[in-house]
Amino acid sequence: MFLRTPHLLLTALIAATASVAAAQESAPSAPLVRGAKAPEYAFTGPMLNGDGRRALADFRGQTLFINWWSRWCPACRQGVVPFAEQIREQKGDAVACVLVETQPLTEEQLLAVMARMFPRNRCTTVAQQPGLDLEPPASDFPYAALIGVDGTVLWHGHPMAQQRKIQSLIDEQSKLAQAGWGATPETKKARSLLYGKNDLAGAAAALDQAEKSRNGAERKDAKADLDAARAEVEARFVARRRAVSALLQAGEPLEAQRRAAALLKDVRNRKPWEKEAQDLVASFKTPEADRELKADQALQKWRADAGDGPPSAAAVEALSGLARKFEGTKVAVRATAVAAALRSDFK
Repeated sequence: MFLRTPHLLLTALIAATASVAAAQESAPSAPLVRGAKAPEYAFTGPMLNGDGRRALADFRGQTLFINWWSRWCPACRQGVVPFAEQIREQKGDAVACVLVETQPLTEEQLLAVMARMFPRNRCTTVAQQPGLDLEPPASDFPYAALIGVDGTVLWHGHPMAQQRKIQSLIDEQSKLAQAGWGATPETKKARSLLYGKNDLAGAAAALDQAEKSRNGAERKDAKADLDAARAEVEARFVARRRAVSALLQAGEPLEAQRRAAALLKDVRNRKPWEKEAQDLVASFKTPEADRELKADQALQKWRADAGDGPPSAAAVEALSGLARKFEGTKVAVRATAVAAALRSDFK
């Protein structure tokens, strides 16, 4: 591999950095400034392992770990991406990890890279994101940023140089989500229920009670925070409902079914949310849905059998066979795309 040649490696890294800089010059700036709230920004273009969330605000309640990397960078392949996957596995729902490949790849190219290099990766992965960068600019590559549960930019820098700090910050943010935050005890309690316990119905009820207790003499910041918390509860429900549809469309019905069941549990006795969640759960009981679920079970077994490394030619052929067996399903479309990516010559 030419990456073992220092001069060519340096050239590749410079090219990657220059590509990002050129894109940023032509896009509206959305800098991540330490200590400030994250800007209004949405990930665009190809996305793998997503659940319908694209705006930074959609990740409120989770620590968001964003990593900028490139497939040409050995430190990225050997350290940054595996570290992000490790964080995702260790911290679970407390953190959302987004890998930003700094090159302007198509969805097929991005899938080809990830399927071969990181076949077990479950982090959300996107291609080049013009405009989203650090302030002050990164002085090294690769680089990363952490956005806290309340939308505050906590840290940015070289991810491999500060692994313990990153993990410590994520743990601190998990405690904050459990405790909640707000201008009043009522909004703090509501956010604790919403983000710490995933209790959407409880959070909404707490805010209803706070609304009834208003006397018109509360501080302006308290009123604004109550309105903001109510908007967050509503946005959380919409995002979780949308995630079920997005996962189904992406050919991941098992995860979609799990999330639909969890949503129903978390909105019990809150109408009309409960009815919407019941309808989502019921949608998995049709013959068509059952075939999708069986196809996904077969795909999960294929993943387990394929192991941690790049799948063999026989494994790729088995994947194509699975797609043919379940032709007409979203899972088959997904399996076909992965098989094509594994056969691609793109590097």
